[in-house]
Amino acid sequence: MLTMERLLLCVMLAISMAVRAQICPKRCVCQILSPNLATLCAKKGLLFVPPNIDRHTVELRLADNFKMTSLHTLSLDHNMLDYIPEGTFSLLQKLNRLDVTSNKLQKLPPDPLFQRAQVLATSGEMTPSSFALSFGGNPLHCNCELLWLRRLKREDDLETCATPEHLSGRYFWSISEEEFLCEPPLITRFSHEMRVLEGQRVALRYELLSEIH
Repeated sequence: MLTMERLLLCVMLAISMAVRAQICPKRCVCQILSPNLATLCAKKGLLFVPPNIDRHTVELRLADNFKMTSLHTLSLDHNMLDYIPEGTFSLLQKLNRLDVTSNKLQKLPPDPLFQRAQVLATSGEMTPSSFALSFGGNPLHCNCELLWLRRLKREDDLETCATPEHLSGRYFWSISEEEFLCEPPLITRFSHEMRVLEGQRVALRYELLSEIH
């Protein structure tokens, strides 16, 4: 016979599983990665991004669905993102608004999505050649890897740099291109001299100290 505590625990687990089953978007498969969630919606014939994605979702797969290529607006704000691979948005040819504010991004990749835009707009007025990009609230590392972004035409906004130290707190768009620098790598340790015969293999080890993040 079940004790009251075990019975209560079973009831709570059943309720939790029922709630999880209800919040999973239609056609998608949700996997519990306690306490988070993976929402798998790839190859489901979706015409739009599901509107009822659970806030505990840490992995969302939407590949190989219809009109995704017709996406106009994508909001990824407040998601604790710390990295966006280059080419992530390259197939979204109709995307003209991207919001990645308040994440943990140190840099943005030089994606063709941004580079095809003549103007990065901050106002509500959009033209066929403009692109609305919001990326404030990120700990930007303002070195040569962000120089491509600084070179784009932009209505002045309030994004700031977090690092390197001499640029910390300065407005991104007020910094000159010459200040977006990368320190050359510095070899701090390397292998001792080694002698091998022609055709033999040798492994060389070294460590680099660099400001490139």
